[in-house]
Amino acid sequence: MKLKALAAGMLFAAAASTAQAQQTAPSEIKIGALYASSGPYASISMPVFDAFKLWVDDINAQGGPVVQPYGKRIPIKLIAYDDQSSTATAATLYNQLITQDHVDLLVADSGSVLTSVGVPIAREHKQFLFDVSGTGAAFFTNDNPYIALMADPVSTIWPHYISDFLADEGAKQGIKTVAILYSTNDFTGTQAAALKGFFERDGKVKVVYYQGVPTSTSNYTVLINNIAALNPDAVLELGYVGNDIAFLRNLQDSGNQFRFVFTIYAGTEKD
Repeated sequence: MKLKALAAGMLFAAAASTAQAQQTAPSEIKIGALYASSGPYASISMPVFDAFKLWVDDINAQGGPVVQPYGKRIPIKLIAYDDQSSTATAATLYNQLITQDHVDLLVADSGSVLTSVGVPIAREHKQFLFDVSGTGAAFFTNDNPYIALMADPVSTIWPHYISDFLADEGAKQGIKTVAILYSTNDFTGTQAAALKGFFERDGKVKVVYYQGVPTSTSNYTVLINNIAALNPDAVLELGYVGNDIAFLRNLQDSGNQFRFVFTIYAGTEKD
C-alpha cells in the first residue's frame, strides 16, 4: 500500500510539473533517485530502491503512468546514482540530478542522514523532494513546500508509543527508570529528544541517563557499563542498523541485563 501511495503521489506531481513546463506531452518522465549499495545505510536503502525499480518496470510495461493533462501514458526514465552511504557524495548527486539531468521528480535515499543533505538543495532549486523515510523534524518547516514524507511518521511523533507503553504497561511491571542512548543524527537525535520530553511530561518514568554518541560508533562496551552502573529498569538504544547490531552484541558479551531493552532495528541482522 505504501508503494502504491508513493506511486500515486509521483504521478500527480509528474502531471503538474510536466503540464506547467510545456504544452505538448513529453516523451518521458525523468525520475531521479539515490541509493546506497554499500556502507552503513545499505541495509535500509537497497530494499526500498529494489522495490522502487520494480514499480518502475511494472508501470513501464503498461506504457508508463497515465498523465491526465495529456490524456496518455508516458514512460518513466529512472536516473539513479549510488551514494555509497556518503552524505558528501549524496549532496553532489542530488545537485547533479537537478542541474545536469534535469529530472522532473526527485526521490531521496532512505533514512534521515542521506535525506538531510538533499532537503536544502531541493529547496534552493525549488525541486519537489519525495522523502521516502527521512523523519528528522528539521526537514519539515512551514516555509518549505518542496518536501513531503511518503511513509513513516515524523520522528517527533512515533516515539510516544514507546513512552506510553513504559508509562502504562511498564509501570505495572515496576519500570520506574530509563536510560536513553542515541546516535547523534537527524533521525535518532529527534527521536531521543522527543522521548525524553514525553517521559518528563508524563512523570511516570524517570530518565536517569541521556547520552548521544556519533553515528559511527561501533563499540558500546564502555557505554553499556556506564549505563549498568546506574541500574536503570529500561534501556532504549536508538541508532541505525550497524549501531543496533553493535550495541546488542556488546550487551550480550558484557553480561549486563536490564528488565527492558529496545532498539529500532533489532531483527535486521542476517549473519
